[in-house]
Amino acid sequence: MQMLNPAKGIKEGVTRLCKTLVRSHITITGINTSFRVLSILIPSKLDSGGTSNNLKRSTLLRTPVAWRNETSALKQGYSWCQLRLLFSVTRTTRMGAKESKTRGGNVQGVNFAPREDTKPVYMSGCSTDTDSGNMASGVETVVCKVNDIGEGDAKEVQIGEHTALLVKENGNLYAVGNKCTHYGAPLSKGAYCNGVVRCPWHGACFNVKTGDIEDYPGLDSLPKFKVEVRSDEVVVTANPEDLKTSKRLKSMCRLDPRNKNTFVLVGGGAATATCAETLRQEGFTGRILVITKENNLPYDRPKLSKAMSSSAEAIALRKKEFYDEYGIEFTLGAEVTGVNTAKKKVTISDGSTISYNALLLATGGRPRTMTIPGQDLKNICVLRTPEDANYIAANSEGKNVVIIGSSFIGKFAILDSMEVTSCLAEKAKSVSVVDLIKVPFQLALGQQVGSVLQKMHEDKGVKFYFERGIKEFRGEDGHVTHAVLSDDTTLAADLCVLGIGVVPATDFLKDSSIKMTDRGFVTVDKYMKTNQSGVFAAGDIVEFPLFLNSNQQSNVQHWQMAHQHGRIAALNMLNKKVEIHSVPFFWTVMYGKSVRYTGYGHGYDDIVVHGDLSAPQFAAFYTKGDKVVAVASLAFDPIVSQAASLMEKGDTILKSEIHKLPDDPVADWPPDQVQKNIIDVVCRLKPEEVYTFDEYGVSGHKNHIAVHKAVREIFTNGTKLRGVKSVYFLQSVNILRKYLAIFDLPLVLLRESVIAVAAPGAVLQIEKAMLAHYTQLEWFRLLYIIFSRYMTINSFTRLDLKEDKLEETD
Repeated sequence: MQMLNPAKGIKEGVTRLCKTLVRSHITITGINTSFRVLSILIPSKLDSGGTSNNLKRSTLLRTPVAWRNETSALKQGYSWCQLRLLFSVTRTTRMGAKESKTRGGNVQGVNFAPREDTKPVYMSGCSTDTDSGNMASGVETVVCKVNDIGEGDAKEVQIGEHTALLVKENGNLYAVGNKCTHYGAPLSKGAYCNGVVRCPWHGACFNVKTGDIEDYPGLDSLPKFKVEVRSDEVVVTANPEDLKTSKRLKSMCRLDPRNKNTFVLVGGGAATATCAETLRQEGFTGRILVITKENNLPYDRPKLSKAMSSSAEAIALRKKEFYDEYGIEFTLGAEVTGVNTAKKKVTISDGSTISYNALLLATGGRPRTMTIPGQDLKNICVLRTPEDANYIAANSEGKNVVIIGSSFIGKFAILDSMEVTSCLAEKAKSVSVVDLIKVPFQLALGQQVGSVLQKMHEDKGVKFYFERGIKEFRGEDGHVTHAVLSDDTTLAADLCVLGIGVVPATDFLKDSSIKMTDRGFVTVDKYMKTNQSGVFAAGDIVEFPLFLNSNQQSNVQHWQMAHQHGRIAALNMLNKKVEIHSVPFFWTVMYGKSVRYTGYGHGYDDIVVHGDLSAPQFAAFYTKGDKVVAVASLAFDPIVSQAASLMEKGDTILKSEIHKLPDDPVADWPPDQVQKNIIDVVCRLKPEEVYTFDEYGVSGHKNHIAVHKAVREIFTNGTKLRGVKSVYFLQSVNILRKYLAIFDLPLVLLRESVIAVAAPGAVLQIEKAMLAHYTQLEWFRLLYIIFSRYMTINSFTRLDLKEDKLEETD
């Protein structure tokens, strides 16, 4: 890039600069004819990812900003050193040059489009592919101007009383429902990346081109709306009912008596429910038989510890009429007692046998019990079914409740003993929690986060007895009255809840030829297939190759993962050859506050916390060596969904990249850490140009100055980062010049500078972000927008890299 030299004339300078910029592949957005200055769009704010199609070639290293708008990837408290994480999200979101990499199922040969040979019925509260496919009918609404949405943006738009999600990807516009089909979270607040939007609450993923659900929880897809551009206006045509429900049922075929194949699904949870629906969506017309010891149709199991008074019907995933319509049979209250893989038969507890062509095992876990005196007393409960939850809720009011266990009742997060605690805290006379660990969720979330959650419960009157076990239960008239701890502390106990984990319900497989681990887990491959032909397994009972764990066999007891297991199993029961590729995601809710978690944190050795644990409002990064293996948050959305999207794409977040540097303009940052972070960012993004601050920093900001010194040191100490051709320092100006805005241009031309004048579209984007810059007073923001020179004109000094003396380093 060459400098504009006023002595040779503006015209000649612009001509030379144009030629150089074209050679440097910098995006030219137009010529400002009024001032005869080349108008180029430079990265002016982190949350927009800078130049939408040029992020790989240029990046702006800057200190913290706190833009809070619908596309923001930042939260207050984030330091510039987290730039890599945020840029990774925006990079894959904004580049738009490549399609999203294959997710677990979207591979060649697998068609997820509506099937033409099927005729789905309309389900109450949910449209079908046929309904949603008639996009020409409905209400037309002008939702925005074409220039209001940039490449890679996912924007909430208003259509009457409802909203839709408008997305621009590869120059095309798409519109889908804006509510997650799971619990109705606004998808515009989630993480959007290359055609896939991820729910900010629980991690469900949807393809914005089709509306199809691609990862879970939830079963329904999003309605898709017709989008047209008329003149400079974006017009969306939507069915009002679709907008209201924001759910769409994918096309499903029905049972055909001529098809003599039988697929048997053992278990009554998320895996079998998703498997059954996927089979019908993929055109399987044979018999589907679900055998479960449950007395209820599949239900929303996580709600058992969140809404304990809910009936099985109220939390059912689908109504009985749905399963009848699509020919999905259920045998309730029946237990499979054996599997003969040679004869391809299962034996049921009543002695009958059923032959199968393909078999799915998804029996889940059974609660651990205790072998101590008094264990058989009444009102010592476990939580596994709606009936269990209803009994606990009804018999705890005004009573002394003791809960044994202070973490997830499953290995991670299907049910949660601390959610039970929060449900009972206000209705019970007292609630006491006993556990061998030191803080709640210590094994999964760590002591720092666990202490925060402990205080949350203590503020509601809950008492904790840690590093102790239960020695015995005492009672009268056959009912429990007291729990005696291992240190002889005696607690009044009218009702006890055992939340000490689960074991795989696989005893019925011990005499089969199906391979299992010593702990009773079924071993499956990446297709959810066991070692026996035609036999698949899913959910809590399996160990499967988890890509986040280097494809080592792993057991992940998450509601979300059980759904995905069922889907992948169904596809491979139909010989689709689709591999499991899903990022674990779970959540827990206590007193209206939700902790979200993604990744696989087993074996983590450190936790880096951002935000304020005491608020509580934080993001916790779980690291193993120099790699972030999991992320948890509370009131810090959508950071967990963003991290999940990065992990799903195979990206790696390094510990050095999220090392916390204080977002404080007077704080001194360690030079070594700043340099290391800059090198990590540049090596990862591989830009051709690097822009940062000069030695004065904007308004003397010490963080700006620290970044400048680090960049100068890196590029003048004999090391040249591979691919970087130019380094530029933003020229600071005094307050007078700062607010001269466009009139400052002549002064800029008097210096040997590289000039950048933001294009009109860029200025509008900057204005929008500045209005949401909540760390600044509103009057200051307006003053800055109207008069600040930095809104329109930026001038840079180029650093002499002395390439002949520098050695390239990757």
